[in-house]
Amino acid sequence: MWLNHPMLRLLSASVDLDSRTIWRGDSAERLPAKEAAVLRILTSRPGRTVSRDRIEAAVWGGTRNHRAVDNVIRRLRQRLETDPRHPSHLLTVAGQGYRFIGERLAAGVAAPPEHPTFGRAAELDAIARCTSRLITITGGPGIGKSQLAQEAAWRAPALAGGTWHVDVVAQRDPAGLARGLARALDLSIGEEAVRDLGPALAQRAEMAVILDGCEAMLPALVDAVARWLDDAPGLRILATSRLPLELGREHRVRLEALDSDASRHLYRERAGRLRFGGAITVPDAVAELQGWPLAVVLAAGWGPS
Repeated sequence: MWLNHPMLRLLSASVDLDSRTIWRGDSAERLPAKEAAVLRILTSRPGRTVSRDRIEAAVWGGTRNHRAVDNVIRRLRQRLETDPRHPSHLLTVAGQGYRFIGERLAAGVAAPPEHPTFGRAAELDAIARCTSRLITITGGPGIGKSQLAQEAAWRAPALAGGTWHVDVVAQRDPAGLARGLARALDLSIGEEAVRDLGPALAQRAEMAVILDGCEAMLPALVDAVARWLDDAPGLRILATSRLPLELGREHRVRLEALDSDASRHLYRERAGRLRFGGAITVPDAVAELQGWPLAVVLAAGWGPS
């Protein structure tokens, strides 16, 4: 199940970015537009540093206004952090920018991936035919692991308990991941979150969970995944990771570079979304990107039409 702009679950509040509303229990507060815009940028890259320049370009149109960015972050901390002086979610990366850390779960009505998938027919077929309850999509950064997981989940037969997505990069540790997933599923678990999640999941209908970006929590996540699979026979896990989880029951699908035809199709599709009218010409330089999907997407945003 997928939701484009999920509710942010923080330690002291929840934030609905679509309506720009901060919730604390039954009380609601309106989030100003500039603060909502900055927060949306940071939460779109959970666990990753976003530079002040990037924030300025997106919110203020590229003007050199570091003080304005810092002031917005300060106000967001006042609104969202339990202790603004020692933030848990909106972290400063000295000399670079800011980073968002939080329990950010995408869960909602199932929807297809935002973009079509090119050149991965064999991998999709392998995932569809696999009977293992743990499948890990591996490969380097920017190779398209998350895209393939979304596509595979959308194509798979519907499960009674649904398909859920967890952004592992945005979680602090396996316990935080377990608490976040339990909250999204409205499950009651105790203080031993990792231990308690499996039995709670076992009481629910058959479901799939996509653990996206597992490399951020290795090796700590491995034992938790093994426990959950043991305790909940109806649970299936589709993981994405730069490295395998190294569990005996794990089936791995390794992603390599796209071939030249898939790279050209990807370039045309992304460039076509960014430009209006006219034919899209694929520059010769795309061949030099060696089939790396992220590089092709970035080139589509900058190359000539």
